Amino acid sequence: MSRVKVPTKINKPFHTYTVKRIDEFLATLDKDILGIKNVADVFINVRKARFSVRKVNLLREIKKLYPELVPPILALLKWNCDKNIESNLPRGEVYHLLKPYNENDPNNTTIQKEYKNFYIFIKGATKLSKVQVEAYYINLLNRLHPDERTLMCDVKDKNLYYRYKIFPEMIRQAFPELVF
Repeated sequence: MSRVKVPTKINKPFHTYTVKRIDEFLATLDKDILGIKNVADVFINVRKARFSVRKVNLLREIKKLYPELVPPILALLKWNCDKNIESNLPRGEVYHLLKPYNENDPNNTTIQKEYKNFYIFIKGATKLSKVQVEAYYINLLNRLHPDERTLMCDVKDKNLYYRYKIFPEMIRQAFPELVF
């Protein structure tokens, strides 16, 4: 049996060495390994990353592997981070107004399909009354997967940091094309 020489001293700090190895592994990933089915899965995977460098690199890889998810992700990040954008919806929890999620409902939708209508939820972007906007929002949430419901509520209240630990600086590094 041959002996493997284990390095006793690493020149770089441990976290830098580990992050570099993880990033090299990320470069070899296939789409199916990440298990991303919707926009909420992207944010859940980013939340699981421990270091900010790792989160930024993961967002960059997702941008390459899932180009179809980039526009809705950018819309959510802009809505969450831009201080000039105010929601036309009341702050706080809305879960008590929602029906239980039914996987087999033919009316179910995703953020990816609905993100083009998010302008309705922005103050001053539509002539709809506040009651109509809130009714549309509740209807949309009732048709979304529970993970996407949570994501939408966090974005509406500008609380992405609290649940997903995504800072504006990380977003600027991962998506330099996004201005906020």
